[in-house]
Amino acid sequence: MASVIDICNKALDKLGQNPIISLTDGNKAANLCARNWPLVRDQVLREHPWNFAMKRDILAPSTDAPAWGFENQFPLPADWLRLVEIRDLSTGEYQVES
Repeated sequence: MASVIDICNKALDKLGQNPIISLTDGNKAANLCARNWPLVRDQVLREHPWNFAMKRDILAPSTDAPAWGFENQFPLPADWLRLVEIRDLSTGEYQVES
């Protein structure tokens, strides 16, 4: 599997730039890769339901009731990027806010 550095160097190759050794090299290319890698990675993971990036979870309701509209609110996990499916068809109604 390609590493972050391999992927960044492939992009730098396409731009005709010198490769980097690490994201902390301190040069312009490494700084740009370090700044943009998390954003681009998350964007690509959101664009398609990749099997390797799937995680299933049962969310516990928050102790705080929502301000309006629903009986419960469910905090999303810190690593949440995209909702693919809801399995409880009996409730089926949801809204992701913020």
